[in-house]
Amino acid sequence: MADFLQAINNNYASIITCMISLITAITTIVYVVFTHQQMKATQDSVKIMQAELKQAKQPCITISIKTIYSGTPLPGNGRRQMPVEFVIENIGDAPAISVFCISHLVLQYITDDNGNKKVDMFSGPLFLPCLKVDENEKNYLHYENQAIELMFKDLSVAMQRNWERIRTTPYMNPYRHTEIVIQVFYKNMNQQWFESKLTQEIAWGYDEITKNKTKHNLNEFTFPPRKLMEKDIFQLQLVSPNLSPLQIHMVDQEYYEQALFPYKERSPSIFRAEV
Repeated sequence: MADFLQAINNNYASIITCMISLITAITTIVYVVFTHQQMKATQDSVKIMQAELKQAKQPCITISIKTIYSGTPLPGNGRRQMPVEFVIENIGDAPAISVFCISHLVLQYITDDNGNKKVDMFSGPLFLPCLKVDENEKNYLHYENQAIELMFKDLSVAMQRNWERIRTTPYMNPYRHTEIVIQVFYKNMNQQWFESKLTQEIAWGYDEITKNKTKHNLNEFTFPPRKLMEKDIFQLQLVSPNLSPLQIHMVDQEYYEQALFPYKERSPSIFRAEV
């Protein structure tokens, strides 16, 4: 038996060595391929996790109206401005990119000369290249004579209807007043667009000077029923300003472009900056 094993060792040693080397090489290759696949799967999982975390981090802009007021008209041309002072704040966990702020009034009972109940603001949209996380920005959008006149006409109709309601059917809900809407459009790092929208109802305007002089008759210092004169200044009183819902949702490109389309010709520079 020993002679037989010795003969095999003498005659086939090199072949056995080659076979062992080949098996070792194949095993090593299989191990390397398997390890590479494991590493690639791990890298893919990390990329997916990073993408999911990136998508989970989103900007979120809140809106609050501070004051809406108007001074006396400019001398000579009677041009009156009504600035809307508001604050936006990014309470999300990612920056908001290309922030556009616009506003409009919603008339309840009358229309403009073209039959529209929506009255756009006079100013162009406010544009901010970026609003960082936890950053806030105070600014103004404003309306002018035509919008102010339509607003007070609409408020007058609402007041007359509510007086009649109180006299005849006091158990019914009050008639709604003119609404002011502020829309903020912004996108995240993935180029997805969002809208934050605040709608608040306007109760009336009031004369601050007369208001401080009398405490007996509401009609003495409110517009309406007082008719707004050229010398008058006013501030708007909102209905339940702290109870107005804020809508925040993702929007598609078509919705965003349609909302901002009326302002592109008036303010082309900020749209070029956004692109």
